[in-house]
Amino acid sequence: AISGLYPSSGCMKRGSMSRRFKWLTSLVVLVCAGWTAIWFYAASYVGKKADQWTTSQALHDRVWICADRDIGGFPFRMLISCKSITFTGPGPGGQVKLSLGPVRAIAQIYNPKLILAEAEGPLMLSLPGKVRSVSANWSNLRASLRIAKPIPERASVRVDKLNLNVISAAGHEEQITASDLEFHLRPAPDVIAEIGATDLALIINTLAAPTANQL
Repeated sequence: AISGLYPSSGCMKRGSMSRRFKWLTSLVVLVCAGWTAIWFYAASYVGKKADQWTTSQALHDRVWICADRDIGGFPFRMLISCKSITFTGPGPGGQVKLSLGPVRAIAQIYNPKLILAEAEGPLMLSLPGKVRSVSANWSNLRASLRIAKPIPERASVRVDKLNLNVISAAGHEEQITASDLEFHLRPAPDVIAEIGATDLALIINTLAAPTANQL
């Protein structure tokens, strides 16, 4: 009868486990809230930096427009997308104009120096004085950039089923196609850094171009 006045060891264990669970739950909630705050701060910072860059470019009459810009990727990625990108700016022969379809660039929060991107066509380019117009389309375009100072550590582009149409300033039109194209650029690892040498690799498969055939 006397022993019934005191809680059993099983009740004490259950109470201790309950308190631990509450502390653990509170800790998880605090970590999630803190991570959410950090992500949204980083997203705001990226947006402000992009705005500052476009503003600085406009001071030199180079106007970049990212239509319907969106920043997402929560919780572990930073994704910037544009419904389209347009550029106008001065060139040697006049006003340069460029337009590109939807573009998406992404970086992992834990590895922000590696940026992956993809773009959809068409690409339209005008270079007065040299090329009247360039139009390009493709089935898939992917790029990667590993950021480093003073120059990127590596830049790569891959394009599948490229279809390119070039009209020269004289009005000559040329149709160029390739099943796939790869472009890689990096600082030369076996040369003194101060020299600034660069390794360049260009791989093109199933190229069809009238000028190339003549050569």
